[in-house]
Amino acid sequence: MNAFMIMLAAATMAAGIAVAAGSDVITTKANSTFVGTVTNLTEKSISIITKKGTVTYPWAALNEATIKRYNSVLYEELINQKRAKFEQEKREKGLVQYKGKWMKPKDKLIFEKKDQGLDLFEGTWQPTNEIAAIKLRREMEAVGKKEYKGNWYSDTEMADVKEMEANKGLKTGMTEQEVIAKWGKPTTKKVSPEFASRKREMWFYQHEKSGKEDRLVFETGTLREVLIDQELGDF
Repeated sequence: MNAFMIMLAAATMAAGIAVAAGSDVITTKANSTFVGTVTNLTEKSISIITKKGTVTYPWAALNEATIKRYNSVLYEELINQKRAKFEQEKREKGLVQYKGKWMKPKDKLIFEKKDQGLDLFEGTWQPTNEIAAIKLRREMEAVGKKEYKGNWYSDTEMADVKEMEANKGLKTGMTEQEVIAKWGKPTTKKVSPEFASRKREMWFYQHEKSGKEDRLVFETGTLREVLIDQELGDF
């Protein structure tokens, strides 16, 4: 038994179930509808017993809904034919398919490039992150900023950043509380008569392993000077 006949047998069984419910319906392409009991399914036609008698129609005369219900093999062939015809019409119009959509070749190229993470910039396809970097650089340079370690700074900001790097995260102008938050409390403090008269104070942070120390000078509670890696006993 070939595949088609197997499918017809299955459809006949389904029709038999429908008979009990009295729900068999076939409709022609001309929109004529017949209700009754399907009695015969062949490779070429279908028959149905109605109140007015038995009628037989070739599959070619029936609408798709009827074919789908009673002849799945033929229905699949019809769908494939329609799909092939549709695709041929699209190709004849010069269209191509990309991810299930039909479009012009130039539009397909655009979608392919974008899916690769590229954008058209100044006449060439470039990675979107590189384009963003170029635009950022131009924008920053236009306002006089310079790049330093991945960030952009004005001259004043750059000086502050480099000062903090040189001073291990400290910057003149910080309060005592801000310094303690960065470095912790000092090893010792010194307030000489000369310092006291100017409301100045020196903090010492000793490095046990290197034998050196960092010194901070405060004036009225504000950091005024940072001395890094000083020899012990130099003060």
